[in-house]
Amino acid sequence: VPTSYCNDLLSASVQLMKEALFSTAVPPGVMEKFILVSDTTLPLRPFSEVYSVLTEHDTSDFCIYPAWEWLQAKVNDTLLYAPWHHQWIVLNRPDAYALWNGWKPTWDEYDWPDFNISLHGASHTIAKRKHLLASEFDDGHPSWACADGLAPFGILYGALVPGGDGGQYYPGIGTLTLQEKSRNQGRCRTLVLWNTTSTQEHVKQFMVDDPGTDIVLPTWGDGGGDPAAFGGFSDDALRRLRASDYLFIRKVLPNATLSNYAKVALSESPKHAP
Repeated sequence: VPTSYCNDLLSASVQLMKEALFSTAVPPGVMEKFILVSDTTLPLRPFSEVYSVLTEHDTSDFCIYPAWEWLQAKVNDTLLYAPWHHQWIVLNRPDAYALWNGWKPTWDEYDWPDFNISLHGASHTIAKRKHLLASEFDDGHPSWACADGLAPFGILYGALVPGGDGGQYYPGIGTLTLQEKSRNQGRCRTLVLWNTTSTQEHVKQFMVDDPGTDIVLPTWGDGGGDPAAFGGFSDDALRRLRASDYLFIRKVLPNATLSNYAKVALSESPKHAP
């Protein structure tokens, strides 16, 4: 499946979802999760713990960017929002199937995809339609929001209509709110450091400051498009990562020095030890 950075990484991801959906056969009632990770991703816990965390609930996980990065569309004098999210998502089987079935983009002359942002509940009542096109958000110029960070949530959960408190609740994800303009929202399973100003989380700030962590600072916001890359971690950084809510980290360089990585990150903790 051809891919193009930002324009379309999603078609390949959806193809992977399709293969996983139709190549597995599990007994009825068994919970399944479909996890998107990259080739530069490492787990931060042993498989038993990753499995335990992801099967604590049957809902999907999205890591939503701060609200100032969301797209918006004015429909019948009301603003509807399309939250932008990390591409590294975790989907349950119904959502994985719905994404595969719902990703049917059209293409403009610049090879930018257009696709449906679904409308449910309040947004459907306001627009009196079943969906808006992505191109209808942000004055018809959504090209700064990559399809893989806009379409999955948009197809599955649709446009957000903030309530009186500025938020909207989603089962399993929590309340997404316009009031949060500096931190990620939702459930973030993969740690990605996009810029050195997004270090409100202690573990991210520690790695930026840690002399024992080999980090190539991100170029995002400085004319480039890459997140931070890691060439190695101190033992203290690994312990902090292991203790965090993250299950994975990227982007780890192919030649990274990982001396004690397996010992710290992948050892069974007492509560999960056999």
